[in-house]
Amino acid sequence: MQLMEDAAFLAWLEEGGITDISGPRGVVWLAFGAAQDCWRTWEAPQSDALPAWLEAVVRAASLEGPWWLWRRGGGGWYGGTAAREEIAAAATLAGVPRDFSGALGFAADERDRVMGIVRGFTAWPWGLSDDFYLVPDDRSCVVMLCHDEEIHVCAADRARLRTFGRVLSATTRNARGRTADPPSTASVRRADRPDQP
Repeated sequence: MQLMEDAAFLAWLEEGGITDISGPRGVVWLAFGAAQDCWRTWEAPQSDALPAWLEAVVRAASLEGPWWLWRRGGGGWYGGTAAREEIAAAATLAGVPRDFSGALGFAADERDRVMGIVRGFTAWPWGLSDDFYLVPDDRSCVVMLCHDEEIHVCAADRARLRTFGRVLSATTRNARGRTADPPSTASVRRADRPDQP
């Protein structure tokens, strides 16, 4: 596992074209500045299908890794809501220092650690402070695991977004994303028209 402090992680993302476009009340959204039409949202399935879906989300971000996990807005991986307790347990197993604030990088052979944290996030009702980002090492997409029991995906281009959707759909029946307006500083609106993954 690699550790990258918050400021360094944001700078690394920016080098890949990913910027922080903070929304209302300082809510952090990561996005590609040049890809405002490359957003999609997928709702999490029922609990019996959730484990396979989460595996598919991680694979859709990157089939082989590496992956980066970052708490929305930065900060530590310990303390907070009930969901964070589960994440903290997974972070402890992954060896995250208690005083560390930043992103966690995982190699291909550390997929189990990634999945431990992702599953911990979904074990309890989610709160805004539990949202976090999954970013592949090639910085081709940004996946936010959201407290609204869905994921928001922003990709570098439409082809990458279609690839993400195909991987997710191949694993989870009836996984259909819907187009989503990019967040703005005024509001975060969702389009209600469905779209093919």
